[in-house]
Amino acid sequence: MTNILRIAWRNFWRNLGRYRLLMAALAAAVVVQVTILGSILGLTDTLRAKAARYFGGHVVVLGYGAKSYSLIRETRQVEQALLSAAVRGATLVRRSHYYDADATLFFAGNYQSQRRLIGVDWQSEQTLLRTFDLVAGKVPAGGDESAILVSSVAAGALGLRVGDEVIVSGTTETGQQDTAFLIVAGIFNDPSIFGYTSYVPFRVVNHLLGVDPDRVSEIGLFLPSHANPNRQARRVLAALAERLLVYPLFTTQAQRDRSMGERDPNGPTRYGVITLDANLAEIRSLLDSLAILAGFLIFLFLSIVVIGVANTYSMIVYERNQEIGTMRALGMPRGHAAWLFLFESLLLGACGTAIGFGGGILVLSGLSLLDLSAHEALLMFLSRGRLAWSLPFGWTFGIIIAMTAASMVGCLRSAARAAAVAPIVAIRKE
Repeated sequence: MTNILRIAWRNFWRNLGRYRLLMAALAAAVVVQVTILGSILGLTDTLRAKAARYFGGHVVVLGYGAKSYSLIRETRQVEQALLSAAVRGATLVRRSHYYDADATLFFAGNYQSQRRLIGVDWQSEQTLLRTFDLVAGKVPAGGDESAILVSSVAAGALGLRVGDEVIVSGTTETGQQDTAFLIVAGIFNDPSIFGYTSYVPFRVVNHLLGVDPDRVSEIGLFLPSHANPNRQARRVLAALAERLLVYPLFTTQAQRDRSMGERDPNGPTRYGVITLDANLAEIRSLLDSLAILAGFLIFLFLSIVVIGVANTYSMIVYERNQEIGTMRALGMPRGHAAWLFLFESLLLGACGTAIGFGGGILVLSGLSLLDLSAHEALLMFLSRGRLAWSLPFGWTFGIIIAMTAASMVGCLRSAARAAAVAPIVAIRKE
């Protein structure tokens, strides 16, 4: 086979002019595939990163007991379970949330309602919060109990700037109105569903709720990119079950809400685990549609490659009929004659794919330089107003294999015809 591969390389190089057009077509197909895949994967990864920050992690533990909202009572045991099940590189965060619809920001006589107030520990979440697309200011330093991060939606509606003092209003659990005076430390650009939210110190949320300053409503894990959130969730649930009462794994927000509604107010707190995918169930159809579109386009291009290679090699075998007959007359077996053309098609696919990958990376790099922040509908999928494309090794390897395989599949019929050439007939052909 080594000799056949060497001859195939020599023939491929010698007939490079004949392959030039087909190789350019293969490269163009790869450029389109790389661009589509890199863009869609990048948009999806950016959305998931923003959603994880909004929902408190890729895997989140909730506790339901007497109250109608999540409350973690056995904080230490929950943290131990999370840490025992977490993969290397995971980050544990504790948060307190204000979900009621009356959360409001006041400034200069104007007000802006918030979807939720998220109480965080600035120190422990420094790395995570620095992924914000900050248009002004910075992430507060650890221990700063007077700072707030507001979205561009709220800042625009209220005319807020960094350094302004804003009033945050809410209702305590006993039904009293309470307020807190905070200084705007940063403004992040996200007018999407994640934008109607403010990030405030952990204890400020608990102050607005009129509860213990250190109370925790959710504990979550932020996972490294290589970790599988669903597998991690199952491990966390198993670790919790060894220590506490648990619900089955929540696969949707509706299942979580149903379990909350069926809780026993007089019984002990039961804990549940919900994944980022479950929290994103409402927009998962959009992500699935993008994946289906990408798959369809890739299949279309692979089909075009197979047809193009088949047509080209059909002509090549006809033109090289005498050459094939000569090699067969010199003792080349039928199988080797077929492999000769299959190897040539393999080299064609590999070279076209390599050129196409280079072109695709250049196209993606160019797209990532475009400032798309003016398109508000896209901001949910953008990082700092730009496309953050992604092309993991698995997808890269898959494209290479698919394109080279398509090239060889397109050559199969022609390779079989080459193997069937009768030596004496080919040599006599003028």
